[in-house]
Amino acid sequence: MFRHRARDESLLSFDEVQAALRSRSYAFSGLQTIPLASVVGSEGRSHDFSRAFRPQAHLLQKLRHLLHSPEIDLSRPIQVFQVDQVYFIRDGHHRVAVALSRGQETIQALVTQVTVRAPITAELGHDEVLRRAQLSHFLQETNLDEHAPGSDFSQLPPELYAVISEHIEVHRYYLGNSYARDFSLVESAASWHDLIYRPLLEVMQQQGVHQEFPRRSDPELYLWLTYHREQLRCRGEYRGDAEVAEALVQRFSERPLVGIFKRLQRIWRAAWAAAWENPEPPEFLPSK
Repeated sequence: MFRHRARDESLLSFDEVQAALRSRSYAFSGLQTIPLASVVGSEGRSHDFSRAFRPQAHLLQKLRHLLHSPEIDLSRPIQVFQVDQVYFIRDGHHRVAVALSRGQETIQALVTQVTVRAPITAELGHDEVLRRAQLSHFLQETNLDEHAPGSDFSQLPPELYAVISEHIEVHRYYLGNSYARDFSLVESAASWHDLIYRPLLEVMQQQGVHQEFPRRSDPELYLWLTYHREQLRCRGEYRGDAEVAEALVQRFSERPLVGIFKRLQRIWRAAWAAAWENPEPPEFLPSK
């Protein structure tokens, strides 16, 4: 019978993952033996099977028949897309379901590789796979993983990759104006990283921002500081990066002891203010 695997959720949709990857680079790598545990998705039939390859109700009877039928040929290779360490079925869904139900651990497959620049593994859930696909697209566009391998952009929430891309595009615009020529996105990303991003991180390091916000990644801290700096400028306050960083540390520190100290400060100030209040009840004017 069709067995549960470690994860029993919907198959990943290759179309959805490819839309996040936006990769146009494919390479046919021929016949291979692939692990069935790494088959996690489908092209076009993600709603017909669970992640454990248990069929939906409308396919259950057909799969039960195939399970005991000599008609199905498990030696015939399936066809798959390979995205890093996982596979998406193009053809052969029934063969995979039957092979799993019979206890097979591998299957023959004709493999087409999709270029990806972020690790994607079988244990990842739907949302994390899509986030890493978006990271892959960001790195493919900017080449920052090769230009600056020491800078980690892997922990950003998915919506923030677009925000950083906007920062790079703004920098690209000013580069073009300054040098009177067009700059590629890769050139602009490298320049943005070296002239804007890294120097700002160094300022934050000097101000102790990383120590005060240990749960935040470098790109998140960069975006946070630049956002507050622009908010101040919109109010007509032009402050240097070091001053903005120092103000953020003093106001928002996430370290537990600092947070407790700030709460005690607020309690003490409230108590002090209350001590100086008039203890007499307020006088109300009589109603007319």
